[in-house]
Amino acid sequence: MGADGSTLDIIWTDTIAFQKLQRLAHGDIDENHYRDYVLSRIADRPHSLAIYSNDAECFDFRTGRFKTEERLTGGEWERIARVLRELKRDPRIRLGVPSIALELHQGATPEVHLQSPENPILVKKQRKYNVTRWAVTGRNDLEVNTLCWRIFADLDRRGVPLEAKDWRTLCDLWASDYRTHITPKRWAAYRERLAATVARIDRVPAPRKTNGHKSARKTILAPYERWIDVTTATLDVRLNCRRGLAIDRFAVLPDRTPLAGTILHGELDDIALAADWYTGNCVFEAPGQQKITDLEWCEPVCEIDDKSGAAIISTRIETPRGPILKSLVVSAQEPRINVHVRFEWEAWGLGVLRLGHLTLKPGTFDEEKLVIRTHNGGRDVEEFPLKDRTIDHGHPVSFLVSASNALGMTEGWCEVTDGRRWMRVEVDKTTAALIGMLTHRKARNGTFCQLMLSALEMDETRKPGDDSGAAREFAYAIMGGVRL
Repeated sequence: MGADGSTLDIIWTDTIAFQKLQRLAHGDIDENHYRDYVLSRIADRPHSLAIYSNDAECFDFRTGRFKTEERLTGGEWERIARVLRELKRDPRIRLGVPSIALELHQGATPEVHLQSPENPILVKKQRKYNVTRWAVTGRNDLEVNTLCWRIFADLDRRGVPLEAKDWRTLCDLWASDYRTHITPKRWAAYRERLAATVARIDRVPAPRKTNGHKSARKTILAPYERWIDVTTATLDVRLNCRRGLAIDRFAVLPDRTPLAGTILHGELDDIALAADWYTGNCVFEAPGQQKITDLEWCEPVCEIDDKSGAAIISTRIETPRGPILKSLVVSAQEPRINVHVRFEWEAWGLGVLRLGHLTLKPGTFDEEKLVIRTHNGGRDVEEFPLKDRTIDHGHPVSFLVSASNALGMTEGWCEVTDGRRWMRVEVDKTTAALIGMLTHRKARNGTFCQLMLSALEMDETRKPGDDSGAAREFAYAIMGGVRL
């Protein structure tokens, strides 16, 4: 069942079953072993078994992309045909097409939602496969997706008809095959075609900046030792100058209850959460290297935009890889902080970059009613209840795979709400195509709930040498409110 209530008939596949058939074809197991396995799956009542649901071209053919590919010995299709003919002679077995399986189970299984807050986007069989593979790893997924978003925004803004060739070109450029296991020759050709498309569509909008307006500004000079407090008609905000302008308090007026900010060490009674948790910060981690963050002492410049009345706080944070330039614009009219971050680093290299952390204040939201809302590719909003759920999208699957799942945020936003209070993160995907990740778990004395954005993750498809053109700038906004 989908987010809009629509339904789709499905046939359950069986990973072990189709891998058994692959092993038979490749000669890893013999025909007797495979036949015995299939016969062991016979039950007391009629049921179906999907014996294969994977690529067909892997039989009697090898792509040459992987060092671990089985040797090509020939006769693989014949081996499959021989064992299927033998199984067909068993009166207990009927070989059939998928429609027969649907008829067999029609009305026998309940409606299910395949997606969940722990796994909001389903992909294929093994845990190492998740949506980050095509979003922020691979051969410079970040650059590819960002450029595609810029092309999309331009076509959409100009009202180009859906039947136009430009949309077909974009669909092809956005194909997943170009971002994982691809040969160097094919990758080079793809990069040329993507660049040519961007150049041809000369009205592709430039990345939207969020570091203020071009109107006159009034600079405020003051000895900011630790805190910068900004109060507007809608917001009460405190920034931490000893932690790279982390948002220590985000409270909306007139309610004044902090919705998000900092959770201090020891505030939550759970040893796994015994750290300081911030809002609006960046963290870069690379294998075998020291963690790099923007949580450093800084000397910000504060300005007031004469036209909008917005408070603009900017700083430069030095790191071992290079400086991070950070700017926060606190709106004077709405409960919103626009954040613009630029990494003046030569290259990303191999590592994980997460930013835009939004840490909810424990006890502020009604945990019984708390949900997360976003889009994961469809028109309709997908909503997931968080009550009593333990969720950690950013938890590594293995040493090679740095995350287990993510939120697509395909309409550029994600919101956490209990129906009354709400916090939202908005992302400008034409600046950098970030995705969302959620951590949610109960402690003895409260609940930890943190939404963050991911720009870079790791898996076996990541090619750090291809990131020369990757986005170094990120634009997002943090918003919140209380519905009366």
